[in-house]
Amino acid sequence: MHYSAIVELAYTERIQKNYALMYHGVHCSYISLGQTLMPDGHVDNFLIPCFCRTLFEDNHPTKSGRHYFFSYIGESILLLSNEMHESLVRTSFLGAATASKGKRLDFSDRLFFPICHLEHWFMFVVDFKFKLFAFLDSFYGSDSDYQLSVRGPLIKNFIILWEKIFHTNEPNFKVFKVMTPNMPRQGNPHDCGIFLMKSLEVLVPTKDLRKEFSKNDILHLRIQFANLLFFHAGNKADRSLVTNFYVKVCWLAVVLLLDVLLFGVHGSGHTWQKEYSQANKKKEVVPVPHS
Repeated sequence: MHYSAIVELAYTERIQKNYALMYHGVHCSYISLGQTLMPDGHVDNFLIPCFCRTLFEDNHPTKSGRHYFFSYIGESILLLSNEMHESLVRTSFLGAATASKGKRLDFSDRLFFPICHLEHWFMFVVDFKFKLFAFLDSFYGSDSDYQLSVRGPLIKNFIILWEKIFHTNEPNFKVFKVMTPNMPRQGNPHDCGIFLMKSLEVLVPTKDLRKEFSKNDILHLRIQFANLLFFHAGNKADRSLVTNFYVKVCWLAVVLLLDVLLFGVHGSGHTWQKEYSQANKKKEVVPVPHS
């Protein structure tokens, strides 16, 4: 029910631009939450930072050894065409280092960079523990033109930025191997972001993700992620628009039922049936007054 309300609100003109998610430093609207997580929706760049934030809050990098970077950081590494890109990555890397074991980013197990390039989501992972550069893609294969066009620039630019930011050539990235972990395959052009989100949750290089989930799980994952993000303890947005969405419709349904029980199928002349029909058609949001 809550998932349906979130999707409905994403198309309600007077509500859709309100913040549905408000985490520390990141937020997104009902449009980003509901329209991208509805069936066949395409995940956008506002949703992924919120998801990364929940992963950070649920398991701090000093314990997990995992850093989840906002999507614009990975995209800045890929493009690296101006000073702004370098500045964004520098600020992010230095900030992440302060939240790392020993205050050093290379003491982490792995760094995750979700990237949306040409309207398609894939993931770049730097794994210090196993000395790997990993690329996860649920649509394009390792030998595809798409992956070949991004793999070289990402590795090259990452190393350049690392040496500039930390003033060191350690660790020795020349010994890192390039890996393409096994991924379940998406069945349409829309689900790449959902595959990426689930991979962010569960990826370990030694794990075969094809045994973790498949395209048959995607609708369930859309519902799961919408509820997880909206009801997460870190979300400070007002939840009443969603939790009270069906209050009036449900109340009228109860009254209609009582009317039928007391006065029969034809009712007693009350207009509950008409009111219920109109309310269900409009699906009005009626907030419950706070006590």
